[in-house]
Amino acid sequence: MKQTQDDDDDRRSFPRIPKEVSIEIAKLEYPLPQQSGKEGKVRNIATHGICCQVPSSYAPGVLLSLKVDLKGWQRHKRGVSTILNSRSLKEPLMAIGEVMWCRPSAEDEGFEIGVRFADIYEDDHAALVRYLEKILVQTG
Repeated sequence: MKQTQDDDDDRRSFPRIPKEVSIEIAKLEYPLPQQSGKEGKVRNIATHGICCQVPSSYAPGVLLSLKVDLKGWQRHKRGVSTILNSRSLKEPLMAIGEVMWCRPSAEDEGFEIGVRFADIYEDDHAALVRYLEKILVQTG
């Protein structure tokens, strides 16, 4: 996904939606780790990024593999393959994210990090946007 000035403006204007869901995070580095990523909790999500609580700190600029257990987002995907493949309705939202900031968590042990989506499939991003817009309509 290519980042543009319009994307930066959209990111600032789209509200962050509080969402408490689990996330798996792995630092992207060579060689790729053999084990699963670290577990964390999403605090809020927007169209271009997330805030989450994780056990380790990450420096700004670090790239992370993200697997967000965001139930229901898959229903907003378009296409026949989604309809035919019921297993796709259980898949996490996957993206590559860039750490924008990191600070010690005020609530629990660990750290809060702000992550901007750096790379995400276009169809998945469009489905996420539709999912978040639906939540805003329901809560607004």
